[in-house]
Amino acid sequence: MSLRDLLLRIFWKKEKAIIEIVDRIDGKVNIKTISSKDITYVGKGHFNYGRDDTYIPFHRVLFIRKNGKIIWRKPSIQRTLKDSKKP
Repeated sequence: MSLRDLLLRIFWKKEKAIIEIVDRIDGKVNIKTISSKDITYVGKGHFNYGRDDTYIPFHRVLFIRKNGKIIWRKPSIQRTLKDSKKP
């Protein structure tokens, strides 16, 4: 399932999930957590959340967790994890 399809399902069915994104502030990389209940819009390559409709492009999404389990992971992270397990 694509990230957009998953976010649309979570948005329209009001499912509870946690979205983890990369947030760069003043050159520092931080991981930010967003609750699915805060999503206000899902577009073709982004979603918006919060009162100010903060714009988050899909390439910044790292993980989506539901009930503590990762249900979606950025493909480049999957490759990195697989490579790190090799001897």
